[in-house]
Formats: sequence, C-alpha cells, structure tokens
Amino acid sequence: MLTVNRLREFVAEAVANLPVIKVGKVVVTKDEITRFMKEHSDEENMLLIGIVPEHEIGGKEDAWQTENDLGFYILEKTDYSEHDHDSYLDIFARTQEAAKQLATFILEQSDNSQSSLCGLFQNFGDNVNIPISPIKGLSGCNGYFIGLNFNNSF
Repeated sequence: MLTVNRLREFVAEAVANLPVIKVGKVVVTKDEITRFMKEHSDEENMLLIGIVPEHEIGGKEDAWQTENDLGFYILEKTDYSEHDHDSYLDIFARTQEAAKQLATFILEQSDNSQSSLCGLFQNFGDNVNIPISPIKGLSGCNGYFIGLNFNNSF
C-alpha cells in the first residue's frame, strides 16, 4: 500500500530532481488545491501536487495485493489578463514538458533498485499506461494531470 508519507517523500524527491518544478504539495482531494493557490505566487510556478491514493486490497491469504490509484498535477498559476492565446498555449507547452519529465522520472524510479524510493513503483510491469491530460482553469491554474494505477504488496 502506498502510504501518505511515502507519497510525500516521492513529491519532495521529484522537486529536488526536476529543476523545472519549484514547489511540491500533497493533498487528499482536488478541492484542497484552491487553498494552496491562494498563497501560491507566479514566481513559484511550476507546482507539483500529489493526490493521496485510493486503495483496493485483493488477492489470497499470504499474497494480498493493493491496487493504488493516484495522480499528480503539474500546474502554473495563471493571470489570464497577462496572456494572449499564444502565451496561454505556452503554459501548456511548459507544463506538458514538465509532465513528460515527471513521467520519465517515475519510470526511472520504477527500474532503479538503488533509488531512495526503491520499490515505490515496482510493479508497473511491461505494459505501463500513464495517462497525461491537459487541465484548464483548476483553481486559477492550467497544466497537466498524470494518472497512475499500480499494484504492490499489502
């Protein structure tokens, strides 16, 4: 089961390893993002937000598995009065690149047994599917959502 503390460690590690990301937060629900955005300044863009996972436990005795369903937002706070359409699209270009970097970082961590996050994403398997979707107007922010679903030991 992916614990809240393990997720916080991962978000901190991602911020430390991906220079494009300036700030990282972990929230329980998407609604909490609004509270952080009130305090967030444009100078702190780009923001990584990890959503505490949902879990489903299944399997057999002595072989229980947990399905973890979680996601990450890569966001830039946006003052729409400062943007024409091209500069608005530039926000999505920047956050898309950051989302790609985060997905790459996650995949590297899943393969790296020497990582400080060893085992966090260990059961991706051969056919990894990581949806990356644009997000418009979330609490005054724009960017991308990265979804993850994986199993690990209970």
